[in-house]
Amino acid sequence: MSENRNTISDTPSPKENPVQLKERERWGNNIIRYDIQIAGQRAGHLALLYPRKPGKVIIDAVVLADDFRGQGYAKDTYKQIPSLPLPNGGDLASSGYSFGSSGMLSKSAQHVWESLAKDGAATIQDDGSYMLNLSQPPEMQPESEQK
Repeated sequence: MSENRNTISDTPSPKENPVQLKERERWGNNIIRYDIQIAGQRAGHLALLYPRKPGKVIIDAVVLADDFRGQGYAKDTYKQIPSLPLPNGGDLASSGYSFGSSGMLSKSAQHVWESLAKDGAATIQDDGSYMLNLSQPPEMQPESEQK
């Protein structure tokens, strides 16, 4: 009889996010563009539009190369956004900023936002836009709580 050497933890560790975001360019403190890197390769880019005063930061674009689409990397990119530093420094929790979509979404962006909402990582607003939930990002929860 063979012994099973796999151990199952009572509290599974969170899944590590494979996406890394590296600031690429900045136009003042209002528009910041990031490279999306996956396994050390440049896979696409992300653009955030910050309002002049604390408020809703628009996730303007998350663009992935064809080789990286359909594998969950866009969702992983959205989950990384709240951990980015704010343009003027400071802590997100006390900043007054929130992160959300514009009202104009491509079909693929709509699909990603719907998936984030289904997982509890985003909520749909009255105007049809979406907001990321910042209080407890899903990547910080054990996988068993994400389902």
